[in-house]
Amino acid sequence: MSWQAANNSEFTGTWEERGGNTISIVADPERANVVWATQSLHQSGEFPTYLVRSDDYGERSSWVASYSGLPLVEVMGLSVDRNSPTFRRTLYVTSLGNIYKSTDDGFSWENVRTDGALRFTQVDPANGEIVYAGGGSGLWKSTDAGLTWNEVGTEEMHGAPEFRAGRGYGVFDIHFDPNIKDRIYVSVFGPGRGLYRSDDNGISWQKLWTDDFMRKVSVSPNNSNVVIATSSSAFTAGGYDPRSNGVLLSKDAFATRPTRENAGMAWPFANTISFDAAGNAFVGSNGTGFQLRAIPEAAGVAASDAGGG
Repeated sequence: MSWQAANNSEFTGTWEERGGNTISIVADPERANVVWATQSLHQSGEFPTYLVRSDDYGERSSWVASYSGLPLVEVMGLSVDRNSPTFRRTLYVTSLGNIYKSTDDGFSWENVRTDGALRFTQVDPANGEIVYAGGGSGLWKSTDAGLTWNEVGTEEMHGAPEFRAGRGYGVFDIHFDPNIKDRIYVSVFGPGRGLYRSDDNGISWQKLWTDDFMRKVSVSPNNSNVVIATSSSAFTAGGYDPRSNGVLLSKDAFATRPTRENAGMAWPFANTISFDAAGNAFVGSNGTGFQLRAIPEAAGVAASDAGGG
């Protein structure tokens, strides 16, 4: 496995074209060459933070501006509607805590909700009309592709309106179970917050785990019992707190206490998490790079109703 720099100095600065920061990145679910990302020289979303697009697998020189209609501040929370037309995707992103939508493959954007504290979005993979957004003002849902919004989260999902380099309390991730219809996980960052799950598409919620530094959550595409949640007191680098749990692995969909799986990691910092079809888990560890671990159970047969409900 090897890596190469994909930063374009036009958007990330000139530090050997290896500097800069990307908070959000999403690839088209069918066009492997098409990628959208947010890029900035800064760590906290200060001006300018760009939304860019590549039609060449993220190759360094292929990135072009794709932010018409967007403020160039604190751009993050990208998601794509996989049900939209292949060559005219619908996407969502946040900027300055407000939600923007594109219906022309990400080239132009319009504001669909002014809030000031929403940072992350996610589209139901089975129904493009259902869109979630979360952040300091809790968890919100649209059932008409972003036209109207209603709060569906609990009071505990609320937090601070500011993002503050990843330390703004509130919803930090929204993840649909790839195998079980209407099952959604939400991670919430902040004191006494943690990991939550709904089995009825956001009508009711169960708190699965309490963690002050909850970041992301991912479910194995082959086995819904296998769930990883990440915990990190650091968002960019540094800031160690002994309550930072790193990688939390559950093999029963958090029905029982998960295990901490941090062997080989310099610090218990974990943020981005993703599974591949072979059962490998990839974790982005803040300030220390990427970690890889094979989880045999994650390569199993897809569950139809794992972990209860």
